[in-house]
Amino acid sequence: MRITPKPPEVRVPRLVGLMAMDARKSAETTGRFLNAPDRPDFHLTVGEDVVRQYPQPGAEVPRDAVIYVWFN
Repeated sequence: MRITPKPPEVRVPRLVGLMAMDARKSAETTGRFLNAPDRPDFHLTVGEDVVRQYPQPGAEVPRDAVIYVWFN
């Protein structure tokens, strides 16, 4: 039987206060994925600031975890 190792845990960055494009870059460079439940066009959002995120900054999550962000 082969056991697949778990992905390493990483800390969630602080995204609140960043513009959408900066939050995306921050997540992508560290191997995380962002999702904006209130914005189906999130990939086109540029200048709006992140006002909330989940999980909270500093939480440990698997490297490929999704981070949810919300905008005004």
